[in-house]
Amino acid sequence: MINVFFLTTTWAKVEDKKIIIEHAEKLSFVSKDKKKVINLKGKVKLLNEQTTLYAQYVQFIPKSKLLIAQKEVLLEDKNQKVWGDRLILNVDTNQGQIKNIKSYQEPTFYKGNIAYIKSRNHYGIKEASLTTCNLKCNHYSMKAKSIDLKIKDRFLAKNVFLKIGNTPLFYLPCYRGSLKDKHTHLSVKPGCSKSDGWTTKVKYHYCLNKNNSGLMLLDYYELRGFGRGFNHEYTVEGQSKGRLNFYYIKEDRDPNAKIRRRWSVSNHYYQTFPNNLTLTNNINYVSDKSFSKYYGESIYGLTNEIRSNISLTKRVPAYYTLGATYDRYDVLDKNKDKIVKKEELLPSINFNTTRLELKKSEWFYTIFTQFGRKYKNKYYYNFLDGNIDLLKNYHFPRYKIGRWISFSPSFSLDGDWKDKESIQKNESYYDAHYHTNFVVPIKLYRKKIRINPQYSYKRSFKDSKIKKNKLKVEYIHLLKRNMDINSAFGYNCLKKEYDNLTTQLTIKREDFKLGKNLKFKTANFFLNNNYNIEKQEIKSIDTSLNASVEKNKKNYCFYLGSSYVPNTMSQLRGKFSTDFIKFLDLSFCTWYDLKKQEFQQGEIILKRDLHCFESQLNIQRSKVYGSSPVEWETNVSYRLNLKSFKDTKLSISQDGNVGKFGLGDVFEY
Repeated sequence: MINVFFLTTTWAKVEDKKIIIEHAEKLSFVSKDKKKVINLKGKVKLLNEQTTLYAQYVQFIPKSKLLIAQKEVLLEDKNQKVWGDRLILNVDTNQGQIKNIKSYQEPTFYKGNIAYIKSRNHYGIKEASLTTCNLKCNHYSMKAKSIDLKIKDRFLAKNVFLKIGNTPLFYLPCYRGSLKDKHTHLSVKPGCSKSDGWTTKVKYHYCLNKNNSGLMLLDYYELRGFGRGFNHEYTVEGQSKGRLNFYYIKEDRDPNAKIRRRWSVSNHYYQTFPNNLTLTNNINYVSDKSFSKYYGESIYGLTNEIRSNISLTKRVPAYYTLGATYDRYDVLDKNKDKIVKKEELLPSINFNTTRLELKKSEWFYTIFTQFGRKYKNKYYYNFLDGNIDLLKNYHFPRYKIGRWISFSPSFSLDGDWKDKESIQKNESYYDAHYHTNFVVPIKLYRKKIRINPQYSYKRSFKDSKIKKNKLKVEYIHLLKRNMDINSAFGYNCLKKEYDNLTTQLTIKREDFKLGKNLKFKTANFFLNNNYNIEKQEIKSIDTSLNASVEKNKKNYCFYLGSSYVPNTMSQLRGKFSTDFIKFLDLSFCTWYDLKKQEFQQGEIILKRDLHCFESQLNIQRSKVYGSSPVEWETNVSYRLNLKSFKDTKLSISQDGNVGKFGLGDVFEY
């Protein structure tokens, strides 16, 4: 074996690019047709910048700058690994071809009969296929006439057949995928319903550049017409960003339609300026009250309430925030087919400080004030409100009584000022208060028990009335074996009544055995009791039990929960899941009304791991209230998706009289 480490003049420079022979078992120079040829044989390893070439046989022709590699060819750099039987490459232009190419870029495998190298990390593959399944016989693959591949950027496949095993299932004339993210670029969702007839909803995710991307929407409704729109996200110079959504449909197929042109538009915008100045804009509008009911799935969320605002804010993080805001709140009227204004805040000014120290006196203060003009309940009125909070905390040393008892009291004092104009009386009021909070945490029995008595008091300086006078006690007991009890109640001295007594019991256990082959991984029990001391009656009880059991290397999970409110509600909820069937996870959920002694809802969920696929079947049966007599409804849905690309889903669902199915559905964006 010969290890060669050298550079020749012709070999070393190709437009300032160096090629280094790091290893070869045999090297020879020949002259053929007045051309010098360098031959390398046996475990050849060449380095060119960040690319490494492995092969059993390599020829290099310096004059034409042509490199020919054969047998066990591998091109490797930080972005890719490309295998082939024969490589022809012009090292000057980085162009050439590879025969029987195979490539892997997480999580996708590519292969083809021949690939043309267009530039570094850019390949045109003929008679190609791609898959994320790493088995020798792939569970699925996408066969294409050609694939234009840019490593770590995107791929464009033409004349594509989706195959499950060797069976063709779906055809697309063209399919584009991004390798920068795992978004589904194309979503097709056919369906059928009584109100719309046959429907097809298409979403296409586009990316113009790193600052502009979004969705193109095109919907077909047999009984309504064509809907179109877009959801576009943009960034400008790294200092601003926004989202613009628009959807429009002309209902020209329904002769009974009252509204022909229906639309929705919304804009969200955020801009930063020098000196900590920011601008926020949020504007929404829809054409009519029922738009969201029919087309909410195609726009960016449902719109039953509309809030629009524009705000300009100056913020100095260590001191204060100064802002000007316009805010409007609209709702969709149920009786009239239009949007009505409920509230409006005309340009208002607000000022708010952070917590600041008052001349190093250990007193702290905050100031907030706001003034402007407001519309509410069909009236406009001017307002001015604000407050000043003064705060000082007193912490006392920790005191010990005996071996097991200790307490550490704390005391705080704060005050506020308010000014607000009344809507009815059209007059202002000013008031000030002082507050006290006195807390004495007591720890008993080596920190196993903790009692927190707390006293709160608030009084008005204007009319000397007591606003708050309350005593509260919290009891926490840390029992053995991960058992906790937490109980609390209070007494309102002003109203002369007790608060409800709340008690929580929590028990947690992990990894304990009950038999030779039976092991509890986890077991959690929770009890919450709400008791009215004044009326001496239970207000509500909530309990839940979670357990995970392993028996003979099979897992079983149980959940049992109940809610009880006297004379109102008594419910029992249960869930059971297991993997005792090989490759199949089974879950069963139920909801039982103890008061009516009848089932309200049941659901069976079957999940199957198919190596590179995930499949899930949901069968749900529930009561439909509001109908007379009460009817049962069954919903069935099936979903199949790739593990590596969870946004690429094949889903089929049946919901009453409505059926839907699609590829790439549902689209998360």
